[in-house]
Amino acid sequence: MDASLESGLSFEKCCIRLGNKENWISNAESSSANCSSWPGRLSASGRIVSLVHDEDCNYRRELEALSRLEYENRRPGADLRDGALRLVTRPDLRRWISASDDLADRNRTKCRSDLARHRRLGILRFLESDDRGFPIDQPFPGNPLPAGQGFWLLRLRDELEWLAMPIYLPTRTRPYPRPTKDRLNHREARAILDWKASHLDMWLADRPHLVGGRIAIDSSRGVLFDTDGFMRWVYALLN
Repeated sequence: MDASLESGLSFEKCCIRLGNKENWISNAESSSANCSSWPGRLSASGRIVSLVHDEDCNYRRELEALSRLEYENRRPGADLRDGALRLVTRPDLRRWISASDDLADRNRTKCRSDLARHRRLGILRFLESDDRGFPIDQPFPGNPLPAGQGFWLLRLRDELEWLAMPIYLPTRTRPYPRPTKDRLNHREARAILDWKASHLDMWLADRPHLVGGRIAIDSSRGVLFDTDGFMRWVYALLN
């Protein structure tokens, strides 16, 4: 790969998240991933993973209550700590909430401060794995998706949030998935790349001619991308 493409965040990781069919969630899979799947959770790869044992009913009830609280409060920067602690009596869950808030501390990791303020507090987050710091409750479309569509679960690394992005599934004429939108904004582009905002800002400032699909706008943070051009660039970097 050209030296100009080297960075702290690898395109190989992006390839793992976008190029692996296990990371595409189809209409059938998304419609089955609803409340009836409890005590499972939708993992970053689109698989349902079990978190609790059926016999531990109190643990399950408190996890369900925290899940509802999280679902009803997905506004950026929401502070749910008081509500979460009122719902939880188990010391292990209280420790989990505290450890999650430590990971979401705006001063703990280097990122754009305006986006760090969007991090929510009082929710359960992964404490280990590649998704460390991201919420265990992950968004997915509530309604059935049209035929031929699915969605990606992408990461917003500054906000420590998930982004569910609708996509067209591969076809014979287009052998790769792509977002359904014809234009992508800065937030969506960095989620696809799995980059922090500052890293995309650096590319747009220092080497904008290398970024495929870029539509020139006065501010780098107000930039738009042509979806086809941008995705061709991303997939070319992965090959």
